[in-house]
Amino acid sequence: MTEVVTCAYTFTDDEKFLAHETGKCLIVSACSGHGYKFGAAVGRRVAKAIGDGDIAGLKAWLRAEVA
Repeated sequence: MTEVVTCAYTFTDDEKFLAHETGKCLIVSACSGHGYKFGAAVGRRVAKAIGDGDIAGLKAWLRAEVA
């Protein structure tokens, strides 16, 4: 089966934002059009997490698991 889309974005299976650590890299994806909408807020939260080392807190925040 082939699916056609007119406005393709990156999606996770559950359509949530994600952060993944690989070595010294932190990969962050604010999936779908929400990445554009919330880009500034995500950027500030990523910078804070890098500054204070709370990557686990960032991951929970991106997945809306904490307030």
